[in-house]
Amino acid sequence: MSMRVCVIAGAMVLGLASAPAEAALIVPIVSGDGETWIGGTPIGGGGGTTVVVDPHPAWQPPGAALWVSYADTGYAGGLLAPPSGTTSIFTLFESFQAGAGSILNMRIWADDTARVRINGVEIIAPNFSQDTCAGGSIGCQPNEYGSIVDHIFQTSGLQTISLEVFQVGTGQTTTANPFGVLYEGTLEIEEAPEPGGMMLFGFALLGLARQLRRVWQPSQD
Repeated sequence: MSMRVCVIAGAMVLGLASAPAEAALIVPIVSGDGETWIGGTPIGGGGGTTVVVDPHPAWQPPGAALWVSYADTGYAGGLLAPPSGTTSIFTLFESFQAGAGSILNMRIWADDTARVRINGVEIIAPNFSQDTCAGGSIGCQPNEYGSIVDHIFQTSGLQTISLEVFQVGTGQTTTANPFGVLYEGTLEIEEAPEPGGMMLFGFALLGLARQLRRVWQPSQD
């Protein structure tokens, strides 16, 4: 009888311990959903929320992610982004809470180019060559994206991606020299076990301990 109790209780614990883990939570990260920016020297500082801009015909086509800027600087837009050379015009931020072990994947385009940092550490350097925008990564045409592949966060807490965007071209109209940035990606978060499941697991262990104590407790004469 006592052996049967032990087997049943042990099976309960093993069943809970071997239950399928919670599926990873996949969170999209895309430009155009209200990210924030701060200005660089060419636009005199300031900051705010990005605005959606019209893409140049040669740019990566928008989809769930949209081309954005600090103002209407896109193709045939109302404001010309001033040439900035190797000084960024503005810096865009995506911030989110993520635990250690969470995985980030992203693709980034910009006209003309961008520097990407994660938590202050440079991940992708800007490309100051010139073609339609930068000649290669990070540029604006479909095959000129910069990639972040399987970046694993080592600590939990607030994580920040920053994109410093540059206007290298010197055209004098927004048709000839539009400006913007686009990015798309996903954050894979491993969800913590449900509190109810942890409580059930704890109760199973407690029950097993009590049953074992009864089995092995010496009888009283």
